[in-house]
Amino acid sequence: MYTPTDDEQALVTKCMAKEFERTTGLDTQTAQRAWSVLSQLVYAWEPNCILASTHNEQWITTGCDQIDALLGNGIRVPSVVEIVGESASGKTQLCLQLAISAQLLRGPQEPYGHAVYVCTEGAFPAQRLAAMADARASQMNNPAMSSTQVMRRIQVAELDDMETMFHALSYKLPALLSTQQVRLVVIDSIAAHLRFDMEGTEPHDFYKQRSSRLMQLGARLK
Repeated sequence: MYTPTDDEQALVTKCMAKEFERTTGLDTQTAQRAWSVLSQLVYAWEPNCILASTHNEQWITTGCDQIDALLGNGIRVPSVVEIVGESASGKTQLCLQLAISAQLLRGPQEPYGHAVYVCTEGAFPAQRLAAMADARASQMNNPAMSSTQVMRRIQVAELDDMETMFHALSYKLPALLSTQQVRLVVIDSIAAHLRFDMEGTEPHDFYKQRSSRLMQLGARLK
């Protein structure tokens, strides 16, 4: 398992501190110091790596050893993870990679897992996923991970508004979880409905409603 060097950890901290500085309004030196402390609490790489190797926990690889190491060993199951970034920074690409990785065998006697992919911004990028799956199958020399097989194990839902998504998460998803071995649920993205469903709302009401909806959504994802 890849473990980042001190210089690599410092570089990540510096990059993240710039965004932290922008959002908090702190000066550069204070932001870097604050983020350094937070990163040790939230992203404690070495303790997480040790924990992953000594406990029988389940993890989904991101497909990148460096990112897996920064997260402790990948995406822990079960957990709720938020992926943030600027437009076209690769968030959907990472989610598609996780949808493929979630299907990999954990052991010789266990079946391939399933994934649920909820789209809130346009159509599901099926062609992109197929190309990624075929590349992974070729790399692994595993025909069971071909695009055809991968797509059969991904349940896709294209939801147009927040209420429809709430209904799907409250009723349809639990029913699916009871019948299939779902290892990953992706919502791409939560922000879309929060942007479009509340256009024209006064700033004070906007933040109040947004917080309320996020809390409701979080309760459904537990």
